[in-house]
Amino acid sequence: MLRIKKLLMLVLLAALGVGIYGCEANDSDDTVITTPNNPNPNNPDDQDNDGIPDDEDNCPAFANNDQRDQDNDGIGDACDDDVDGDGVPNDPDNCPWVANPDQVDTDGDGIGDACDENTDTDGDGIDDGDDNCPLVVNHSQADSDMDGIGDACDDDRDGDGVPNDNDNCPFVANNDQVDTDMDGTGDACEDDTDGDGVLDPEDNCVFVPNPDQEDLDGDNVGDICDDDDDGDGTNDGNDECPVQYPARRKTTAARLTKTPTPTATAYPTTWTTARTPPMRTSSTATATASVTCATTTASPVTTPAPTSR
Repeated sequence: MLRIKKLLMLVLLAALGVGIYGCEANDSDDTVITTPNNPNPNNPDDQDNDGIPDDEDNCPAFANNDQRDQDNDGIGDACDDDVDGDGVPNDPDNCPWVANPDQVDTDGDGIGDACDENTDTDGDGIDDGDDNCPLVVNHSQADSDMDGIGDACDDDRDGDGVPNDNDNCPFVANNDQVDTDMDGTGDACEDDTDGDGVLDPEDNCVFVPNPDQEDLDGDNVGDICDDDDDGDGTNDGNDECPVQYPARRKTTAARLTKTPTPTATAYPTTWTTARTPPMRTSSTATATASVTCATTTASPVTTPAPTSR
């Protein structure tokens, strides 16, 4: 009987020694077991030793106590070979944490556009976050109406409320769309508003065509748009002699007759101007009413004077 007791005591001590050794070995090893299908003999219900029972663990063989599951497919990210669930395995995926099945990488830096903070979608050298037209190349970043949308992709560049396709001045605001010469280019951006072939900065009648630029009184206002052609202070509508120098008058001026016959080197001393429509009494009829317009002194000219009419 005594021998049996001693034998049992030895077996108990041996078992106790093995247990103590196992605990010490386990305590000295802080490495988490992450090898798939490698049960932890010390905790068979939690083989990855992450504190989550295997039957509740979305990665039972991989330690992941956060249980993160990016694509919500029931497989934890720690053991999911397609974390973002876009159909592209993690290793070749240029955005493994963001779904991008097309794998577009515009700037070719190996990081897909879907997760590239410095992507340049249009390849114009300006990152999308700073580009006012991220999908349209526009190196200059021009923005005429300063609305934050670059001209290259703005459907109303001048911000006047008229779409570019219908705007006769797409880069200059002109919501009235006035086009004096009807050439399809609005006055606001037209360099020849009246279309007479004379550019506006040099044109003495910007809004009225006058290619000859006649200006009798030399006031830089062309006769065709001058209310006082002869510059005598009386508007043409009230002036009995609106044009004092017939040799320089336009064809639309009052009809002029003269007496006496002038020389070819000087203006005549008096001019008779018909002020009412001629009433013919014969084939050589003259005006029924006329006034005499005195001219001011003029320098001799070489142009032959008008003939009698």
